Amino acid sequence: VAAYREELDGIKINGKKCPRPIKTWSQCITSDKILQILRKADYEKPTAIQAQALPIILSGRNMIGIAKTGSGKTLAFVLPIFRHIKDQP
Repeated sequence: VAAYREELDGIKINGKKCPRPIKTWSQCITSDKILQILRKADYEKPTAIQAQALPIILSGRNMIGIAKTGSGKTLAFVLPIFRHIKDQP
């Protein structure tokens, strides 16, 4: 896990039992429709911030993400929102 985080632009984390970063969208996105949209938009795999942020957010934990403009932070926060909306009765 540490080696993969280093590959991902040297991600730094604090906290206990932080979820592992993902390598593919399907590891945390269960909606076929959203996966199709990501493929159509040529998002082949999560960016560094997305790879670590998505499992943290989807596990219900809080996080502060610091990354450059254009790194994919917004999508990292929006995808869990879509899942939350979809899961509402």
